[in-house]
Amino acid sequence: MAKIIWTDEAERWLKDIHDYIAADNPTAAFTVVEGIYERAQILSNFPEIGYKYRSEPMPLPSAPLRENHGHETDRFAAAQPRVTHQINRRQ
Repeated sequence: MAKIIWTDEAERWLKDIHDYIAADNPTAAFTVVEGIYERAQILSNFPEIGYKYRSEPMPLPSAPLRENHGHETDRFAAAQPRVTHQINRRQ
């Protein structure tokens, strides 16, 4: 089981969140901060949960993401609905 260690910055954020919400509703402020704390405790049992970010950005693709391939109309663009309007003018 992993141990959760709250940084000083994280504790300040929780306090700021609490104080902001408590200005309008102290009970809700307690509930929100308690919920954040409880969800963070899930990490002690499942430390590998969540998304792992790359340490380096992914390289950009060298080819365009969408190509027309010589067709007159792009099949992706053709499938998109188009919205038009008409102004009725009295003469």
